[in-house]
Amino acid sequence: MKGLDLQLAEQVRIPLNDLADGLIPIALLTPGVQLSRSRSGRNLVPLGAVGIARLVFSPLLAFGLVLLFGFGAPEFSLLIVAAALPVAVNTFILTAEYGRDAGLASQAVFWTTLASAGTLSLLLSLLGIS
Repeated sequence: MKGLDLQLAEQVRIPLNDLADGLIPIALLTPGVQLSRSRSGRNLVPLGAVGIARLVFSPLLAFGLVLLFGFGAPEFSLLIVAAALPVAVNTFILTAEYGRDAGLASQAVFWTTLASAGTLSLLLSLLGIS
């Protein structure tokens, strides 16, 4: 392990590394399965609200905050772009874990990821990032 400067036995280290390498594919698979089970037309209003909040209002709020706190050029753009990223997969995992609307969460992940291709391109061009 890196942080504690300990050496694990090879019989333990290799399976742990394999498990760690599989985290991202499994994390992306789970909302995909839920998305295939959910009906696409029933959550239009909340889904639109989530999309607008995440892809429009969040970067606008970040813009105001970076101006308020006086961040410099590299941090300025980075924080605004980070605020404009789509809904994360961990949102779906948490909603499924706590028995909330996993269908809405999986649709939010899908649709905000799809829409972010346009919104992030526009935002990057407005910020002058190529």
